[in-house]
Amino acid sequence: MHESSLKNLRKWQPGQIGNPNGRPVGSRGRFTEQFVSDIAAAWHRHGSEIVEEMATKERMRFAELCARLIPKDVQLSLTARLPGGLDLVGF
Repeated sequence: MHESSLKNLRKWQPGQIGNPNGRPVGSRGRFTEQFVSDIAAAWHRHGSEIVEEMATKERMRFAELCARLIPKDVQLSLTARLPGGLDLVGF
């Protein structure tokens, strides 16, 4: 690094960020934002119906969905506490 480049360096203050304008949103970012927006809109329209149908007609998939919502560390501690060496695999 050139010596004159070093004279412009200074330490950031606590809480200060290096890029206050943030990262510019490119085409991938716009696609991602639109995709998430579309998914959220579809969920708003149909989400509760889908969950209800899954709970009544696809009970195993519903149970798996519910289990996936539990954080891994909680799931592991629950598995370790099951009596008689039972597991949740065959649930």
